[in-house]
Amino acid sequence: MSKSGNRALLLVLSLYLSMIGCSPTVAQPSGKSSASQEKSIAPPTTDPAATARTKADSQKIKTPLVVNAKTPEEKNPDRILVTVNGTSLTYEQAQFLVEHRVARDVAAAAQRWVDIQLKKQEAQRRNLDKIDRNAFIIQLYADNYLAFRILHDEIRKTIPPITETDARNKYEQQIKNYQRPATYNLQHITMAEKAEAEKAADEAKKSNADFNELVRRHSQNKDKNNLGRLLRFTDERIKRQFGEKITDAVKNAQPGDVLGPLPGLKDLEIIKVTSNTPAETIAFDKVKDRILQQMNAEIQRRTITKLLDDLKIKAKIEKSPELLALEKKAAETATPTPGRPNIGGRPARTIVPRTAPPTPLRPTPSTPSPKNDK
Repeated sequence: MSKSGNRALLLVLSLYLSMIGCSPTVAQPSGKSSASQEKSIAPPTTDPAATARTKADSQKIKTPLVVNAKTPEEKNPDRILVTVNGTSLTYEQAQFLVEHRVARDVAAAAQRWVDIQLKKQEAQRRNLDKIDRNAFIIQLYADNYLAFRILHDEIRKTIPPITETDARNKYEQQIKNYQRPATYNLQHITMAEKAEAEKAADEAKKSNADFNELVRRHSQNKDKNNLGRLLRFTDERIKRQFGEKITDAVKNAQPGDVLGPLPGLKDLEIIKVTSNTPAETIAFDKVKDRILQQMNAEIQRRTITKLLDDLKIKAKIEKSPELLALEKKAAETATPTPGRPNIGGRPARTIVPRTAPPTPLRPTPSTPSPKNDK
């Protein structure tokens, strides 16, 4: 190795030892003084390249790399956070409560768990869990969660997700559902006499006309309250209320145009087009996520429904004559319930037993004291 290389190596070693709080101790060759040793590790003043390499090496030393660092919970997820009368909660369990939105963070989850444990232990101390009705409800909660949450979630993991191609095909099949018709905001004056209607229309078409005032003066009483406004009217709605001729006239008009008088279904109409919104088709990208969600929910619902049907076929279910009679009566008197279908295979309403409210205590009427007749 060259002389300059030796000097650079010694300088790096000196810097490293100074960083960790040690002083360099270098074996001195025999016959050399300490002064000569200090001179041998002094930074060179005539070799810029060696100085640059030394600075780069010192920077590397100042920023050591941390490889595979683990957070405390990764090191020990089973560590105990809190214990209540011998029952403990671990960090992993508290984190599970946060993930299931029982609490906003680990600290809140621990406090919620403590409250539950204290009340549960008090209920057990009073032997409330030994009462048959209470035991049935407790077991029902556990069965319901296992059946409709844990099992369903496990089944969903086995269902391949709907692809974007599937969603686009669904979009194209149901394109009419994503088409918005043209809409119009209008004002109208309904009049019976042709001469008066023509005079009112001429006045309405002037540049400085106040259409609101014309409605108040000429239109029928039922239109005066809202100044004859017709908001978000589609072609179909205009046709139902005024007829096809007025519909065609409105479709070809521009915002601000005054039309009429035109024959309506009953009387003459003077119509002002205040604004319009052209027809449009909602782009696939705007509804893609919603279609994917709906399709995934539908396939999950069908899969879970089929599983339940198969389980019913395989199971041995024995119904009493009384239950069969009740089911028959319910089927005869049942009426379809309007609303959206069940999504995702979960019940419309999870079983949540409720305790009947206690009968309010009524004040006991005071008994009048007997009179002391003298």
